[in-house]
Amino acid sequence: MVKSKRLHMIVLFILAAGILGACSDTEVKEDDTEKVVPVEISDVEKGDLTITKTVYGRLEPSSTIPVIPQSPGEIDTLEVAEGDEVKKDDVIATVVSPTGAESIVAKTKGTITSLDAGEGDVVSNEDPLAVLADLDTMKMTLHVTAKERELFQVEDGRESVIGDKKYEAMIERVKEMPEETGLYTVEATIENKKGKLLPGMVARMEVPEEKVKDTMIVPTSAIVTEEEESFVFVLQDNKVKKVKVTIAETQTDKTAIEGDVDPDDQVIVNGQLTLSDGSEVEVTNEENES
Repeated sequence: MVKSKRLHMIVLFILAAGILGACSDTEVKEDDTEKVVPVEISDVEKGDLTITKTVYGRLEPSSTIPVIPQSPGEIDTLEVAEGDEVKKDDVIATVVSPTGAESIVAKTKGTITSLDAGEGDVVSNEDPLAVLADLDTMKMTLHVTAKERELFQVEDGRESVIGDKKYEAMIERVKEMPEETGLYTVEATIENKKGKLLPGMVARMEVPEEKVKDTMIVPTSAIVTEEEESFVFVLQDNKVKKVKVTIAETQTDKTAIEGDVDPDDQVIVNGQLTLSDGSEVEVTNEENES
């Protein structure tokens, strides 16, 4: 009976060891299996990369006209309020002075700004009662270096971004002499058709500076930097090849490179941070390549 129990225990031990061994083999096989990495790709292009310079400016009315009474006196009636739009010859206020009543009219159409007085207040003929501003067309003032000044020509159109909207700015004036700061003033105008542009807003203008000609261009997101060296991963069948490249010029979206890449190649733009040379990948955006 004792021998039977011992034999039974030995059989169980052998079976358990076999099961553990099989599990261990399975784990090794699973660990040895190379993971397929999902990635997104984009085409390599050949052409010219335009380098742009970003300059900033601030908006102001394209013109302002002070509203000043001919004689000092007391405001009898005030026909407008801050922000009102008036037409030429509209009455703004009536001022009573020792010489009689004077109707103050708008010399041109515009928007009433800087109106600080009210009925019953005494106004002089030296300080403006208000300012009539042209907000239909906004002036964008830029302050640039001598080198940047060379990028501007009168009557050139330049795309500008204000807030999250794009506008066409027309260069109206490029000053010949610098200010005390050493910077040059450039003035541009922007049509304020919907009236959403306000004085004081900051505008960003992108100005073409130079071109890198006849170069390989990839999305900037394709560039991987390791120990001060740059690489791209080129798709080859279902695997990738890690290719060292030299950055010729980079912009936010696109980068000009030199290296062993061709216009027919496709590079990884998303998922490449976990890749190594020869990694197996699965492309997830084949219908959306750019």
